[in-house]
Amino acid sequence: MATSSSGTRVGTAQIRDLIHDRPDSLEEGLSIYTNIDAEPVGINFDCEVGVIDLLARDDAGGLVVVLIAPEIEPGSDATGKELLGQALERVGWVRKHVAKPQQEVRSIVLLEHVPDEIRYTAAAVATTVAFKTYRMQISFREADL
Repeated sequence: MATSSSGTRVGTAQIRDLIHDRPDSLEEGLSIYTNIDAEPVGINFDCEVGVIDLLARDDAGGLVVVLIAPEIEPGSDATGKELLGQALERVGWVRKHVAKPQQEVRSIVLLEHVPDEIRYTAAAVATTVAFKTYRMQISFREADL
């Protein structure tokens, strides 16, 4: 978990809330996926292979599967590889069941740090799965009264 300047731990739930409220903070032009009635249905999108934290649409009309990873302990090879597998599995499901023919589908995985053990594997699928790290900081100042 990220630590704020006040020492408070910031968890995946807070990251998830921020991304749900402002998907364009993750990537310019990103918006929540909507159904045919223009209702936003991409938040905690449930599918056969698991929950997608955010299913979004990018500026080019492609679909973006956003996964927010739980904290991964350094040296935890299985967890990192499982995370990459989950991202690819969800991209595959969205391609088959949601995307239109020829519509691009990719994933963004958010995590505090990318485990060294998956760097080469992640590089091999970089056009499909992008990893983004986050740092959150909360600071407090005296109010001008």
